Amino acid sequence: EFDVRIASIDDAVYEGPEDFSVTVTGIGAVQGSDTGTATIVDDGSGPGPDPDDDRPSVTISDAGTINEGDTANFKVTLSNASESTVQVELGLNLGDTEAGDLGTLEYNTGSGWVAVPNDGV
Repeated sequence: EFDVRIASIDDAVYEGPEDFSVTVTGIGAVQGSDTGTATIVDDGSGPGPDPDDDRPSVTISDAGTINEGDTANFKVTLSNASESTVQVELGLNLGDTEAGDLGTLEYNTGSGWVAVPNDGV
Protein backbone atom coordinates (compact mmCIF):
# COMPACT_ATOMS: atom_id res chain seq x y z
CA GLU A 1 0.00 0.00 0.00
CA PHE A 2 1.26 3.51 -0.83
CA ASP A 3 -0.12 7.00 -1.35
CA VAL A 4 -0.19 8.99 -4.59
CA ARG A 5 -0.73 12.73 -4.76
CA ILE A 6 -0.84 15.61 -7.22
CA ALA A 7 -1.15 19.27 -6.28
CA SER A 8 -3.64 21.52 -8.01
CA ILE A 9 -2.38 24.94 -9.05
CA ASP A 10 -4.06 27.90 -7.34
CA ASP A 11 -4.77 30.60 -9.90
CA ALA A 12 -7.13 33.58 -9.86
CA VAL A 13 -9.34 32.33 -12.71
CA TYR A 14 -12.80 30.97 -11.91
CA GLU A 15 -13.11 27.70 -13.78
CA GLY A 16 -16.03 26.00 -12.08
CA PRO A 17 -15.79 22.39 -10.91
CA GLU A 18 -13.03 20.44 -12.68
CA ASP A 19 -12.93 16.65 -12.50
CA PHE A 20 -9.82 14.58 -13.08
CA SER A 21 -8.69 11.04 -12.37
CA VAL A 22 -5.65 8.88 -11.77
CA THR A 23 -5.60 5.34 -13.12
CA VAL A 24 -3.62 2.40 -11.77
CA THR A 25 -3.08 -0.68 -13.92
CA GLY A 26 -1.42 -3.90 -12.86
CA ILE A 27 1.56 -5.16 -14.83
CA GLY A 28 2.83 -8.71 -15.05
CA ALA A 29 1.64 -10.80 -12.08
CA VAL A 30 -0.55 -7.92 -10.78
CA GLN A 31 -4.04 -7.96 -12.25
CA GLY A 32 -6.73 -5.37 -12.80
CA SER A 33 -6.97 -1.65 -13.05
CA ASP A 34 -8.87 1.03 -11.19
CA THR A 35 -9.46 4.75 -11.32
CA GLY A 36 -9.60 7.27 -8.49
CA THR A 37 -11.33 10.60 -9.15
CA ALA A 38 -11.13 14.06 -7.65
CA THR A 39 -12.87 17.37 -8.23
CA ILE A 40 -11.21 20.77 -7.96
CA VAL A 41 -13.55 23.52 -6.78
CA ASP A 42 -12.85 27.24 -6.67
CA ASP A 43 -16.28 28.56 -5.67
CA GLY A 44 -15.83 28.78 -1.89
CA SER A 45 -17.49 25.41 -1.26
CA GLY A 46 -14.32 23.37 -0.77
CA PRO A 47 -13.12 21.72 2.43
CA GLY A 48 -11.16 23.37 5.21
CA PRO A 49 -11.35 26.69 7.04
CA ASP A 50 -10.34 28.83 4.03
CA PRO A 51 -11.77 27.33 0.81
CA ASP A 52 -10.57 28.86 -2.45
CA ASP A 53 -13.14 31.13 -4.08
CA ASP A 54 -12.17 32.41 -7.54
CA ARG A 55 -15.69 33.41 -8.56
CA PRO A 56 -15.42 36.92 -10.00
CA SER A 57 -17.20 39.86 -8.42
CA VAL A 58 -18.85 42.49 -10.58
CA THR A 59 -18.58 46.22 -9.96
CA ILE A 60 -19.80 49.31 -11.78
CA SER A 61 -18.11 52.69 -11.71
CA ASP A 62 -19.81 55.98 -10.96
CA ALA A 63 -20.41 58.23 -13.97
CA GLY A 64 -19.94 61.38 -11.90
CA THR A 65 -21.67 64.67 -12.71
CA ILE A 66 -22.75 65.28 -16.29
CA ASN A 67 -24.40 68.20 -18.04
CA GLU A 68 -27.99 67.79 -19.15
CA GLY A 69 -27.91 66.45 -22.71
CA ASP A 70 -24.61 64.57 -22.17
CA THR A 71 -24.17 60.82 -21.80
CA ALA A 72 -23.39 59.17 -18.46
CA ASN A 73 -20.75 56.48 -19.01
CA PHE A 74 -20.36 53.64 -16.50
CA LYS A 75 -17.77 50.85 -16.63
CA VAL A 76 -18.67 47.31 -15.53
CA THR A 77 -15.67 45.31 -14.35
CA LEU A 78 -15.03 41.74 -13.21
CA SER A 79 -12.55 41.25 -10.37
CA ASN A 80 -10.87 38.38 -12.23
CA ALA A 81 -11.24 36.21 -15.29
CA SER A 82 -13.72 33.35 -15.63
CA GLU A 83 -13.67 30.36 -17.97
CA SER A 84 -17.42 30.02 -17.36
CA THR A 85 -19.97 32.12 -19.22
CA VAL A 86 -20.37 35.45 -17.44
CA GLN A 87 -23.87 36.88 -17.10
CA VAL A 88 -24.93 40.08 -15.38
CA GLU A 89 -28.23 41.86 -14.99
CA LEU A 90 -28.46 45.58 -15.67
CA GLY A 91 -31.20 47.64 -14.11
CA LEU A 92 -32.07 51.33 -14.14
CA ASN A 93 -33.08 53.03 -10.90
CA LEU A 94 -34.57 56.46 -11.58
CA GLY A 95 -33.69 57.97 -8.19
CA ASP A 96 -34.68 61.68 -8.33
CA THR A 97 -35.05 61.69 -12.13
CA GLU A 98 -38.20 61.12 -14.13
CA ALA A 99 -38.49 58.55 -16.91
CA GLY A 100 -38.63 61.37 -19.48
CA ASP A 101 -35.25 62.71 -18.24
CA LEU A 102 -33.34 59.71 -19.55
CA GLY A 103 -32.93 57.94 -22.86
CA THR A 104 -32.47 54.21 -23.38
CA LEU A 105 -30.06 52.23 -21.20
CA GLU A 106 -27.49 50.64 -23.53
CA TYR A 107 -24.49 48.35 -23.26
CA ASN A 108 -21.51 47.89 -25.57
CA THR A 109 -21.13 44.41 -27.09
CA GLY A 110 -17.64 45.20 -28.37
CA SER A 111 -18.99 45.77 -31.86
CA GLY A 112 -21.61 48.38 -31.04
CA TRP A 113 -24.21 49.70 -28.61
CA VAL A 114 -27.37 47.68 -27.92
CA ALA A 115 -30.45 48.71 -25.93
CA VAL A 116 -31.01 46.81 -22.69
CA PRO A 117 -34.34 44.97 -22.98
CA ASN A 118 -37.00 45.69 -20.36
CA ASP A 119 -36.42 42.27 -18.78
CA GLY A 120 -32.63 42.80 -18.56
CA VAL A 121 -29.68 41.45 -20.49
